[in-house]
Amino acid sequence: MLIVFDFDGTIAKSTHFHRCGWEGVLKEIGTLSTLDNILPFEPNLKERFDSYRRIREGFLQKDAVLRSQLEIYFNTKKQNELIKRIMNLKESITIKNILEEETFVLLNTIALNLKPALMSLKTKEFKTAIISSSRRTIVNTFLIRTNLVDLFDMVLGEEDLYINYSLKDKPNKFAADVLKKKLGMPMSYYIGDNDVIDRDFALNSRSEFIYATYKDDMLSILGNFI
Repeated sequence: MLIVFDFDGTIAKSTHFHRCGWEGVLKEIGTLSTLDNILPFEPNLKERFDSYRRIREGFLQKDAVLRSQLEIYFNTKKQNELIKRIMNLKESITIKNILEEETFVLLNTIALNLKPALMSLKTKEFKTAIISSSRRTIVNTFLIRTNLVDLFDMVLGEEDLYINYSLKDKPNKFAADVLKKKLGMPMSYYIGDNDVIDRDFALNSRSEFIYATYKDDMLSILGNFI
């Protein structure tokens, strides 16, 4: 059986690191624009920062001066290329922040009893994976720092999920198909913290949805399996 987890807000309280990454981008560009203006809070998205739509409609549409600054900084006016380069810069800054953070701080951001729950699943030969709209490199850096990386069979991130940016406006079952092909089994359960987006993804992937956040006890959440 394959059990798949969302990352942001489910496995970890990661908003701080994403926010620091984006604020680092603004600092690097040298703009006076604020993150709250460029990427305003959206209740239904909660902690999702690495979204093509949000960058297109935020960074590139809300502030004409910032867009000009970005075009000069990255030496391109092509929208898709700008978005790629913005996300690459944000990725590198976010990873740097995670690597420099104190280990005890990182451990305090992960879901309660996540590690023993994952270890119990492994003893019963369950497959486990992560599908996230965050970059895979960011997720893996976090997992390495918290000694969780060996407890997941695969991690799929933003750079793995979509073949081209035109597909980025809403989740689709492509990621679940990739997992099935590479791990040899369909996704049975998807665990996420968004009762709309994550539930819809699970439904489209023909799997069961389990609602959980980093505040929940994962041993209790996964009690039926372990």
